[in-house]
Amino acid sequence: MSIPKLEVAGLTKEYRDGAVIAVDNISFTVESGETLALLGPSGCGKSTTLNMIVGLEQPSSGDIRIDGRSVVAVPAGRRDVGLVFQDYAVFTTMSVRDNLAFGLKVRKTDKAVIRREVYKTAEFLGLTDCLDVRAGRLSGSEQQRVAIGRTLVTKPALLLLDEPLSNLEASARPVVRRELRRLQQELRLSIIYVTHDQTEALSLADRIAIMHHGKIIQAEETLRIMQYPGHVQVARFLGSPPMNILRGRLADAEGGVQFTHAAFSVLFPACALPGGVRERGPDKQYALGFRAEDIILVPPEQGLWKGEILSVEIRGSDAVVNLNSHGSLLQCVVEHKRKAAPSAGLPATRNAGAPDIRPEPEKEGLPATALRAAGANPPASDVFSLRTSTLVGLALAPENIVLFDGDSNLRLESAFVPKQL
Repeated sequence: MSIPKLEVAGLTKEYRDGAVIAVDNISFTVESGETLALLGPSGCGKSTTLNMIVGLEQPSSGDIRIDGRSVVAVPAGRRDVGLVFQDYAVFTTMSVRDNLAFGLKVRKTDKAVIRREVYKTAEFLGLTDCLDVRAGRLSGSEQQRVAIGRTLVTKPALLLLDEPLSNLEASARPVVRRELRRLQQELRLSIIYVTHDQTEALSLADRIAIMHHGKIIQAEETLRIMQYPGHVQVARFLGSPPMNILRGRLADAEGGVQFTHAAFSVLFPACALPGGVRERGPDKQYALGFRAEDIILVPPEQGLWKGEILSVEIRGSDAVVNLNSHGSLLQCVVEHKRKAAPSAGLPATRNAGAPDIRPEPEKEGLPATALRAAGANPPASDVFSLRTSTLVGLALAPENIVLFDGDSNLRLESAFVPKQL
């Protein structure tokens, strides 16, 4: 069995004699050539974790092992770990060449080796044309490349990136993301990427570890963590918009599963509770999670339950519909098609991914649409005019629901199972 490039075991960081716990007993590994994203909101402990790995802060307890060797007692400069800061930290009065060479000069590397490695790194990062330009004259994205190059030229065993794109202009971020991805693929570096931006984490990381209040609440392969959030907080953090969450009780009922919320009840047809959920008894609280893309708008009388449109946010070809459903805020993503002049109101709208439905001429109000047989995915509605205060029905296929324990907020087994006909 291979030794992980990095292994963090029971790492804890306390301040004020334990009154503040910034990092709370976290453990994770980074394999050779792997990129792990530490993802979470500001103040969750991401940067503190990074600072302990590089050696800028001493852990209160726990261990940090690189290639199987503990480095907790090793000074920061001798851990063979490279750190790229959020604010670039380039020497703006020095040339790009001198910036790239700085780490090697500190190590008293041979001058011929420095020249060779600096040019090789500049060529890889597209900086050869500005080697003799003062770093302060470069754009933000170019300065970030210099900062990354200054670290890469020393060939660290582990590369740590602390919010490396947050200070870049929005137009430059996709370009630098592509460059980072190329860097990963060509150099096969082991990387920890700290960010609060899920777009960066999803596009760059092989695995994502979600941090919340100093703890890692889920660490999983990137695609799987999106599809199967292991905790309510993960479901609420990932996705744009994030997963809808409704809390209530579940029970088998005639014809399906009954979900009872504080203000309404929903019968999900042609399915039953898994055995493990049934054994927990009828008084347990649950949280139902479902993606905004999985809600389908239908006429009020044909929905599983109802909602009122509060507002619509246009996002290119999609729109996010904000709904009030018996006091709960829900969000639905739909496709929209503009059929009228802007003065005529919001554009006509269809649900995303609507199966076997053809646009019909826009009609007054909500056209009648028959749902499919119980237990099947309901079709999308015909064309709606999404105006505020409009009452709509909400349809949701049971297989698209993620079930969480109401007390621990941890994901349980699949919410519902199909009934055998």
